[in-house]
Parts: sequence; structure tokens; C-alpha cells
Amino acid sequence: MGDNKKKILIVGPTASGKSELAHILGKIMGLTIISADSRQCYKYLNIGTAKPTNSYLSELRYKNISILDPKESENAKLFLDRFIEWESQSNESVIVVGGSTLYQQAILFGFDVIPESNESNLIQLENELNEMGIEFLYNRLKQIDSTYAHKMDGYNKQRILRALDVFMQTGKPFSSFHTTNVTSKPNNWFVIYPTVSREVLKERINSRIDQMVSNGLLNEIVNLLEKGYSFTDPGFNSIGYKEWEDFFKQSQSLEDTIQRIKTNSWQYAKRQLTWLKRWGFLRTYDISKGIKDEIIEKILKDYSAFQSE
Repeated sequence: MGDNKKKILIVGPTASGKSELAHILGKIMGLTIISADSRQCYKYLNIGTAKPTNSYLSELRYKNISILDPKESENAKLFLDRFIEWESQSNESVIVVGGSTLYQQAILFGFDVIPESNESNLIQLENELNEMGIEFLYNRLKQIDSTYAHKMDGYNKQRILRALDVFMQTGKPFSSFHTTNVTSKPNNWFVIYPTVSREVLKERINSRIDQMVSNGLLNEIVNLLEKGYSFTDPGFNSIGYKEWEDFFKQSQSLEDTIQRIKTNSWQYAKRQLTWLKRWGFLRTYDISKGIKDEIIEKILKDYSAFQSE
């Protein structure tokens, strides 16, 4: 993005400690935090998206939290449009944090011009979806655009149809419309990558999911279904929610549902780790043993030097 504000972006896989680090830095620096998470923007989906706690929300100003209805569509382009609008309304620096690599790439590099949806293509794809199933379309996408397919959070219907539609219109992979310069970055972004070992990360993922269940994730989903939402709504198309559909169909046990969430979360984290290897500009800080005072001091010192560049 082309302005001169010095902004902080915190990247990393799910459950790596990004949100806690962002809040600590936000309190010290007095900055607004913008969530670059593709599901925290939805209302009512609180536990399964690991939204900031009420305590966090009372201490700092957060944006992109609970602003959309679960029936509304969301994507990186819409997020980027909102981010640009927020930026135009304020001169302050911000901290952006979230695990959606496509959202992160959008604010760092923007998007090339992508054609609008073609209604006839989408009707054709919906018919194929109903006849052949989502896996059939996903496998087609893998053949024409493996890069984009492997970035997905499971079988994301909205993204699969959109990518196939763009390919049908242009003959180009959807990922080719995303700027691919990943060795350099805009000068105004300080990009923090809190790292943990894979063993620690997997433990944190499993522990977080167990805590979500203890905190009432199942009841949250029951309440959403009672409100009239369904597993076909965009908000439900996320790890931590979509795995419950078979449970409610009584074709999967509670234990198997929880295990599926853990497995899918770990697979997603591994894809995030792979993606982040492409970015050679990340400033890494090891928080395997927690977010220590000396780590915060190092980040603040590095950021101060960055502001003077």
C-alpha cells in the first residue's frame, strides 16, 4: 500500500501466539488492532474463531471483529477494501494480526485486477457441484491452480467456485492475479513472525481446541443453528465449525469430531508454515517459551530503528 504510515503486521500459523503478542504491543504502544482473520469478522462465531476476549476488547480498539452476518460472503478483496477505508479515516499507525495468508498478502502487495464474477459460469459450476460434489471441483482446481488450492482452509466452496470462474473467463490461474513479489515488501510495514517449534505448536493447537470445547463450542453451534443459520452459510465454512455437521447428522461421535478439528487445524497450520517460508522479509522472534519481557523489548527496539529508516 502506498502511504507513509509505519504499520505492524504480525503473521504466523494458528495458535502460535500472534493475538497475545499483538495485544501486548498494542497496550504498550497505544495502537488499534485490526484482525486479518477470515472468520473473526463474523458475528456470533466467537469460541471457534478464537476471537479476542471481552477483556481484550475493553482494553484496546479492535477492528474487523463481529461486523458481518454469518450468511454474508467474505474474501480477501472485501477485507482489503475495508482496510483501505479504515486507513483513509485515520492517520494513526496500526497493528494488523491474523493467520489468513491471503489477507496478509493483500495488505502488503494488493491485488491485480480480477474480473467480476460471471453468473453463467457460477450457475454451471453450481450444477456440477450438486451433481459431482465439492471434491470433484476441488480436484479440478488443483490441476489448474495447485498454489491457490493448497492455501485453502479445507473445501472452501466460495473460493473454489470463484477460482474456477476466473479461470474459465481468463484461462489464467486465480493465484496469478495476486502479486507474487515475496522477496521485498512495502517500506512502511514492520512484519513480525513469532515462531515456535512444531512440537510446541501442535501441543498448543490441541490444547486450544480442548479449551474451546470446554468453553462451550458445541453450545455455540447449537445456538447458531437455532437462530436459523446452517452449515452451508459462509461463516460456517471454517475449521472448528464445519466438522460438526456430521455430528449433528448423528454420523460422527463427539470424540471423532474433536479429533477431526485437531487434525484439520494442524494441516492448516502446516500450510501456513509452508507459505511463510516464501517471505524472506519476516522478522522472527522465538516465543516457544512464552512472550518474555526481553522479547518485547527486542521488538520495540527493532521497531524504533525501523521507524528511523
